[in-house]
Amino acid sequence: MAPAEKGGTRPVQLYGYTEDGLLLKCLIESFDQNRREQAYSEAYDVLQSMLSIEPASYEIFHSSIYKKFKARGVFGEFIMDRLRESLESYSEIKTLGELRYSSLIIFHTNDAAKGRLYLDLWNETFKEMSPNVQELLLFDMKLEIERRMMHRAMAPQKYEKYRMKFIQDSSWLTMEGYCRNCNLGHPLRMQFLQYHERTNFLPNDPIIYECPQCKNNSMHIPTF
Repeated sequence: MAPAEKGGTRPVQLYGYTEDGLLLKCLIESFDQNRREQAYSEAYDVLQSMLSIEPASYEIFHSSIYKKFKARGVFGEFIMDRLRESLESYSEIKTLGELRYSSLIIFHTNDAAKGRLYLDLWNETFKEMSPNVQELLLFDMKLEIERRMMHRAMAPQKYEKYRMKFIQDSSWLTMEGYCRNCNLGHPLRMQFLQYHERTNFLPNDPIIYECPQCKNNSMHIPTF
């Protein structure tokens, strides 16, 4: 509430965008090709401002990697295009925070050169983080991927019990492989960074493992 204007008797109500509102404004403006570059530049500033307020581990990481994306000229393509695609999708998104988070867990692309650049910058940024931030970041990403796995598990009770055994180990993922020969789901562990690299380069192809029961290479692990 601002003071009354000179000669007036009523205070003047002032309004302004929240940071989420500013980001949404940039996303909407980015649909217009003529305004896209300016919208991307403004969105970068908005996101960096949002990520600087009592940042969690993934916010510290993303603030750093966004700087690298901007320096390489791929911030719009790697971040804003994905946010816009999520906005256009039919998935249930309740807040801008959910929109940002859902789009930034795992990066998928069918372009090998872009995938290599993304992974190189991701690994470079990850190595620059403190051991504490690295551990917290992997744990946050691990929980999200395992949550998605839980919803798709063929043997959910078996999976959740196996997952609980290793819940504190942030460097390993608990996944479930589905054997097309046995028609059974089998929980297993994978190194997180190995999974991250594999899903980055072949996002649409399942990971194939040997089934522990029939011993055939028929166990499919989903990529999220």
